[in-house]
Amino acid sequence: MVMSENNEGRFPSEIVVAYEYCNLGGVATIFKNRVSALREFGCTIPFRFIFNKDNGGAPDLVRLSGVTVEIANSDDFPAHVAASVTGIDVPVIVIDNPKLFEAIKSVAQHVFYEVHTSIPKALGAMQMADFSSVEKMLCVSNWVKERIEQLRVRVDIEKIDVVGNFVETALFSPPEPGDRPASPGGRRPVIWIGKLNHDKGVHEFQNIVRLIGDLDVDVTFVTGGGLLPVAVSEFLSFVTVMGRRLPVRWLHNLDHGSVSALMKSCALGRGILVSTSRFESFGLAVLEAMQTGVPVVAAGVGGLLELLDGCPDLLYECGDIVDADRKIRCLLADTESYSDAVSRVLAGAARYNRDAAVRSYARFLGFAIDDVHGFLP
Repeated sequence: MVMSENNEGRFPSEIVVAYEYCNLGGVATIFKNRVSALREFGCTIPFRFIFNKDNGGAPDLVRLSGVTVEIANSDDFPAHVAASVTGIDVPVIVIDNPKLFEAIKSVAQHVFYEVHTSIPKALGAMQMADFSSVEKMLCVSNWVKERIEQLRVRVDIEKIDVVGNFVETALFSPPEPGDRPASPGGRRPVIWIGKLNHDKGVHEFQNIVRLIGDLDVDVTFVTGGGLLPVAVSEFLSFVTVMGRRLPVRWLHNLDHGSVSALMKSCALGRGILVSTSRFESFGLAVLEAMQTGVPVVAAGVGGLLELLDGCPDLLYECGDIVDADRKIRCLLADTESYSDAVSRVLAGAARYNRDAAVRSYARFLGFAIDDVHGFLP
């Protein structure tokens, strides 16, 4: 990729990232991790994020140096972004929006595309676009790349890079040997993280909670993104009723530090994370749990099959809540099984090395990270 000269050599004046929703967690967190790591490697290129709606993710991003966030609130987001990037000689990264890619590919000079979605309808929409002019396309897992190939999306396969996500080791790491749980001998934590929608399997997890209601556990739902009043009303009814049998709490739009503290507390309490997603391109929350030493019981879908490759016994068939219940009980009842699961999830998380991933991402954008000279064009 050739770009105009500036005071720092052949670096672009900025990198533009365009995505529909600025949710706390998900894509916003992924880019927070990436930009933070790139800064440590000496990258000073400003990042300009253009979102259409803010669902709580903007504050985490704007805390980073050299980052600006624009919330468009536009009825025609593709047209808004096209007007913003027309003619500029910088990388423009489009995320999960084929219509947006079509709108800007003829007006922006260096368009990259990232696939983070796992929703069949959203992946299928890529068939309607022509990605032959894309500079590079990024998939967050081999599973996503395979779906693109199966759908015969119009893109040169040689332009596709698979770059997994990573989490900050400073935030997500196992408890220290001297750490003690807040309530020694208390209930075992069970955490679920997602959105209050069908795709994340919130109703499936509610049914699992009903099954494990006889166990000595406390359950925490952590949600993010927008909330529909009907979904909230229905969920609060469940929390009220289920709360008569065991402790159930609901936390919404936690910042990254709070999620880290929750995971650490879960590890100290020898708890687990449960993932009921029906579709998953990667599984960032699962990786955060794994890197903290929290075993995960998950529906075996999408990128989670790669993430939990060394833990097939922790996977259940999506929708089979009886098997999920059995696996949860086994982990919580058997000290040896639990300790073995902790060792295996930590080993699995180690495969998603932060430094290796950020180097791969720099290569995706056409840059390099040299051990001696740092970030290079």
